[in-house]
Amino acid sequence: MPTVRRTDRISRCTRSVHLAEGSKSITMWLWMLLLVLSRNTTAAMETKHIMSEVSSSSNELNVKRGECDRKASQSVQGTEQRRLPNLDERSVKAKDYPDVLAAIGEVYRRQCAWPEFFLSTEDGNTVHYAIFVKGEIAPRLYRGAIPAEVLRTGEFVFIQNVDRAKRPGRPGSRQPRLAENDPRVWRLLPETIINEYGNEFWGEWIAPSGHLWWVTMQLCAIWPPKLHRPTNEQPLHCVVSRADGRVTQSDMNKAENLRDILTFVTELNRAAVSTGQPLFRGAINGWYYSEAPDAQKAGPSQALSHGQGVRYEFPIEWANFTPRFVIGPVTVSTLADGYGTGIRLEAADAEIDRLVDIIEQTLQRVTQKGHSFNVLIAPGAASCIRAFIADRPVGTPDPLFTNEWAFSEFGRAFVIDSPSKFYKMTLEQEAAFEALQSPVEQVQWTKQQRAGGFLHAIHPDLRKNAIEALKMVTAPQAEVDEILQHLKDVATPPI
Repeated sequence: MPTVRRTDRISRCTRSVHLAEGSKSITMWLWMLLLVLSRNTTAAMETKHIMSEVSSSSNELNVKRGECDRKASQSVQGTEQRRLPNLDERSVKAKDYPDVLAAIGEVYRRQCAWPEFFLSTEDGNTVHYAIFVKGEIAPRLYRGAIPAEVLRTGEFVFIQNVDRAKRPGRPGSRQPRLAENDPRVWRLLPETIINEYGNEFWGEWIAPSGHLWWVTMQLCAIWPPKLHRPTNEQPLHCVVSRADGRVTQSDMNKAENLRDILTFVTELNRAAVSTGQPLFRGAINGWYYSEAPDAQKAGPSQALSHGQGVRYEFPIEWANFTPRFVIGPVTVSTLADGYGTGIRLEAADAEIDRLVDIIEQTLQRVTQKGHSFNVLIAPGAASCIRAFIADRPVGTPDPLFTNEWAFSEFGRAFVIDSPSKFYKMTLEQEAAFEALQSPVEQVQWTKQQRAGGFLHAIHPDLRKNAIEALKMVTAPQAEVDEILQHLKDVATPPI
């Protein structure tokens, strides 16, 4: 991590000791005053007791000083003993590798040499999953991962990544509209990564559009790296972001960016098929498309144009869809199970340009209303590519869930930040959890309860709440039908 952050931590630690020493001096003066006023044995005994407390307090202060000095020393030594990588070591150029998948694998391997970069890693108990298998009433609980054969029978998946829940500035309840001039929402800018995140690595990929994109590992991954497992078994949750200018996330509904992301996913999966590796899914979360103060977005915390990639299968891929019509090589379908709304566009991967045209028309219609969107890109059968699209009038499904929903939730893999929404808690546990003031405290408490075996049941309303939330955050079917009618009206050739 950058040295300045360690220095800030040292400064905070030193200030706490100075304040404590000031309190110590005041206490010593009070003790001397009491000693003078002591005129009998009882008073003397009381004074002796006070002196003992002062001595104990002084010892505690010495311990605190020692701990702070030790932590400060370790932080400084850590910076001095380990040289940060230079720019050549941090950069991986895709053109120098057989394919983009090989380049991303190299980025991941280099990044893993600096494990402190990741907010969390999977040790087999980091992420808890609850899955509702079709035909079963009760959910199944898994730790670390869901077996692939079980995942493909799931209707809904719920993800409780306890470490990710403590990430700063996470989108969710009561979060005000993000300001695009706030430097914190431009963390993905190349100059920011180079200058402020000295242990972060990236891959450089030039897209068909000619735009330069950087591929970085997801700092706050929903699916974190698996400890002690080879690269070909990793989820490789990554971010692919524009690296050729200050292009905003609101431009991710434009054809040039959509085409680049679809091409990125297609190239990854061609390489994965040829090497027998798991296939990738791609995703785009929409930004604000209204000037209203209460405008909604659909999951991103960063303003630079970007998408995401991950090796994970989503239940929406085998959900019930109704085919509606065909536009040239693109088949248009809509969700048909009553759990919210969504559009699926499907075409052969050789027809990406035509597929991109239809996606862009769909998203333009969505954003003209001031709504945001999610796009989930997944491989289909026989070299097809599918785009699942959500029209998003609502960002966070309060009060059912407190985190802003994004592509994963639309894909029916629900990230549940709050443990109280995921686990079935006793009244005592609920009271203890709600009494905690910060996400960090809540994470620590949850880990302790997990370790003690006290959180082993799923919230009884989890599935019901998810269905209600899906209906809340996706547009009514009538609005989806209006979008479909527009696609038919402008279709070439006419339908």
